[in-house]
Amino acid sequence: GATFHAKAIKEVRHFFRRNSSLEVLVMGENPRVGDEGVETIVSSLQRGRGKLQVLAIESCSVGSKHYLQK
Repeated sequence: GATFHAKAIKEVRHFFRRNSSLEVLVMGENPRVGDEGVETIVSSLQRGRGKLQVLAIESCSVGSKHYLQK
């Protein structure tokens, strides 16, 4: 139920790098995450020790579909 935006995600990116037990991350219904926020999450997870299996980013204003609606 928390709302995040790209800047807030950058502030906690160390969590994604260090967390070795995170398997599911649901960011849905956060329209301010955007491409930048998802890129931060993914790059942090790739550099870390995580075991993420599911990344749910529906309704996060990600990708070209969002930009076409403007």
